[in-house]
Amino acid sequence: LDSKFKQQMLYTYKEKLDALDKEMINTIKIFFESDLNISDSAKNLYIHRNTLLYRLDKIKRETGFDIKIFNKAMTFKVIFLVWLEIK
Repeated sequence: LDSKFKQQMLYTYKEKLDALDKEMINTIKIFFESDLNISDSAKNLYIHRNTLLYRLDKIKRETGFDIKIFNKAMTFKVIFLVWLEIK
């Protein structure tokens, strides 16, 4: 991605992403690694499915992205990866 575009994305979302704790960041990573599969993600995180759903709802409240929806998840993933790269 163009560095100017990356900077614009970071400017818009950096504060929201910086507010996420390690547990939430790990949840996001595992959820993407599990191809957005709720059951597999919960199993890989060693948590109950409802706990994962609660965390995903918390991510939605804090970032504005419902990553259970594929199109929103892909947009968020690009922003998240750029943020991880800079972090």
